[in-house]
Amino acid sequence: MSTVNLLNFDKEGTLQSGFPNLAPEITDVVLFSHGWREGPESASGHYQDLADPLDDILAANSARWQGRTLAYFGVIWPSDKYSDDLTVVDMRQDVSVPISPHGEDPLSSAQLQDRSRGVAHFLGIDPDVLARQSLNAAQNVDARDAFLSTLRDVTAARHETSADAQTKTEHKGLFRVAGAHIFDTVERDLKYLSSTVANAVTNNPMISWLKQVRNDGNARTAFILNLFAYNEMKIRAGLVGRGLAASVLDQITASKKRIHLVGHSFGARLMTAATAAAKGKIANLILLEGAFSQNALSRDTVWEHDGAFRVIIDQDRVVGRIVAVHSDHDAPVWIAYPLASRPYLDTYSLRPAEGAAIGRANELGPIFGGPDDPYGAIGANGPQNLASVIRRPIDGLSMPALNPGVHALDCTSFVAGHSDVWKRQSAYIIAAGLLDSE
Repeated sequence: MSTVNLLNFDKEGTLQSGFPNLAPEITDVVLFSHGWREGPESASGHYQDLADPLDDILAANSARWQGRTLAYFGVIWPSDKYSDDLTVVDMRQDVSVPISPHGEDPLSSAQLQDRSRGVAHFLGIDPDVLARQSLNAAQNVDARDAFLSTLRDVTAARHETSADAQTKTEHKGLFRVAGAHIFDTVERDLKYLSSTVANAVTNNPMISWLKQVRNDGNARTAFILNLFAYNEMKIRAGLVGRGLAASVLDQITASKKRIHLVGHSFGARLMTAATAAAKGKIANLILLEGAFSQNALSRDTVWEHDGAFRVIIDQDRVVGRIVAVHSDHDAPVWIAYPLASRPYLDTYSLRPAEGAAIGRANELGPIFGGPDDPYGAIGANGPQNLASVIRRPIDGLSMPALNPGVHALDCTSFVAGHSDVWKRQSAYIIAAGLLDSE
């Protein structure tokens, strides 16, 4: 069993200990990164769940792997204190878990305050102050500006100085719109989604939940709390990614060793940010159910800027493969990510693209969370608005052939939920890049 060496970063992207010198015989380095709500113990176990089968696969292909030696590193970064992945529904469950057709139970005042304290710890706010203000905001329109001001006071400067242009666009409503109006806009947009879209997409288990959030003041307040948490998660992943590039990746490429990056969820965003910031080339970039924009690698098609990581394509930062694993069964990237990434300004941000066809019968499809949604996630649909993407389903039963280029692999057949990626089927995908790297 290979050892996965852990690299601990703080929220500013500073490596907490020096990067060790790599033995001369090491030719390739694989680095893993976890996503939201993962602490060191859980993450290190998941890294081993990929490293062990990867060792077996490489050994079974010894002729192709001959003369090469691998080292593993796992990034540990502060994402484990993130609040609930969405609001009422526990998105850590697989999408296959049935959701009541009668809607969710209302969010109690005690639950709202508990969630407020979780977000407060994550953002660096006095937990008692935010818990009190959140409850007041849920019950009293006049208290909403104070609630939003507390959240903005600790996040606005960081948003302005550390967020990429795409994140600033996605979350600009949080910093430009009055507190009461943010509540009204969220309620209106959720109403639009749960009515207009419900008429077009049938049998969607999330519709009742969306109706409940829009009608439940406590749930709507918790939803707004999570918008600020998503903003911080995007910023933090970018900062840690840039720190990883400066303190680790540049040192590895200077020693002429190949780098293979593997990230899950927000960790996929982290690894993509690292690729964009690295001075040298990356051999392969593997994105497992990435919780970031499906347009992050694209030229601007909607806004005044290109995708946050377009430089990777323009400067050929990856010499081998960019592989985006996606699944129809991943509720957080299908539902939570696009919900949390909308600007919530004065116009409906939920309107479908003109002429968009309805796709998956049991998902929100192109209207919401699908490939025509400007806020859709790469872990739901793969990269969008990008030329020459190779799109195909795989069954995970053997190692796929992956020529250099950008791949969107539909892994619905074996990825049953957001975190169902730490296993042999994913190791096959990583091995395909390793064995064909030059």
